[in-house]
Amino acid sequence: MKPIFVKLCALLFCILSPIHALANPSLDALENMAKSYLDDDKPELALNIYQQYQSLLETQNYNPLNPQLLFNQAIAAYRAGHTGLAIAYLKQLNIIQESSVVSDAINKLRLTIEHKVYQNAPDTAFIRGYSKDYNLWAHAHRMTKPQLHGLMLALWTAIFLLTGFSLAKRHISKNKLNLILLVFLSLICILFCIIACYAYQRIQSEHMTFAVLINNHTLRSSDDPNAPPIHDNAFVEGLTLRILDSKNGWSQIRRADGKIAWCPSQDLYILKAKD
Repeated sequence: MKPIFVKLCALLFCILSPIHALANPSLDALENMAKSYLDDDKPELALNIYQQYQSLLETQNYNPLNPQLLFNQAIAAYRAGHTGLAIAYLKQLNIIQESSVVSDAINKLRLTIEHKVYQNAPDTAFIRGYSKDYNLWAHAHRMTKPQLHGLMLALWTAIFLLTGFSLAKRHISKNKLNLILLVFLSLICILFCIIACYAYQRIQSEHMTFAVLINNHTLRSSDDPNAPPIHDNAFVEGLTLRILDSKNGWSQIRRADGKIAWCPSQDLYILKAKD
């Protein structure tokens, strides 16, 4: 009786294992599936799989801001005709791993969108560049928190060494001691200024949230879906905006020139800092 039971259990395991694997694909399986769809010219399916891959990274406590993943998502989005989303992925990639090549790609895609809008609305005044708030946020997060902590450690080390040389002045010639103290005082001042500058910018931009507009067809004057629509061609897909408020599934957004509108939150790609 026991051997039969063991065989039945083994058979059941063999049947259920492939089903479980299909229902819960691994990261490698999802990545290979997405690449396969992309190679087979099925970018929409590849984009969906990459989004599942990103969600699985988050659930398994991995960093979802993977440069290669963002690059692949941008390619899939562009081939699927979602140019605004492609810009969003490239913009996020450029935040975590700044590159002139990525910046050039963003500008080319942005010009592609603007050209399409210009053909239908040649009087459109496009908003280029970024707001002061975004530049502050981007600069403040150029350095990660561990890097800031490293600077603080270097500052305390310099102070400790300065104190040590001051206490050991009997064993060091006066000229040499003055030079050493001057070097360490200069180093401490420089480190202190850098840390203070970044800390101030962090505090100023801590509650700022920025996003890329990936769908500009549902802009409204308020968070009411029945509110009058906003017809402004300068709100192009791929535009970087600041989120001022979010409620009831809608977000209030502000352009670099100060123009404000509301749109569904799902039409925005939230940009995240390195840390």
